[in-house]
Amino acid sequence: MKIKREVVHILALVFLLVFSVTPGFAQTLGDARRFVAGLYAAYGKEPGPDYTAHGAGQDIYAPKLLALMRKDEAAAQGEVGAVDFDPICDCQDYSITRVTISVNRAASGKTIAQVRFKNSNAWQRVTLDLVPVGGVWKISDVHGTHVKSLLRFLENERGRVTNKGS
Repeated sequence: MKIKREVVHILALVFLLVFSVTPGFAQTLGDARRFVAGLYAAYGKEPGPDYTAHGAGQDIYAPKLLALMRKDEAAAQGEVGAVDFDPICDCQDYSITRVTISVNRAASGKTIAQVRFKNSNAWQRVTLDLVPVGGVWKISDVHGTHVKSLLRFLENERGRVTNKGS
């Protein structure tokens, strides 16, 4: 009996350790879907979302992507930066309807949200890479029609901006 009880305690401890330190298990795919649905629901409300770095960015972007967006805005010195569009809808103007969201964990362990929606008269697709940060989902990269990877785009743009003065 004593051995069984110790085995049960050890297994319980291992279970707690594994699931408490693995960030992917901190949030469910349902939580990720609700996060993404909330992003797109905001397009139907006035005045609409502000998903720039100085707007709601700190609430939705992972630290690395947010830092690059803020650097882009700072480098623009009050003008429009390299990100001259809304990355979440991959558009400048929007009239978004018929949103469908699919959230899955890829073989790589990444959590990916594929979003399909109608913007004005055209169907669009955007893919969001999601990571848990501080117990909530955040966007670590955005893949759209115009920019294949927002993270890579900003890393490359930042390099061009930095090298212009050299």
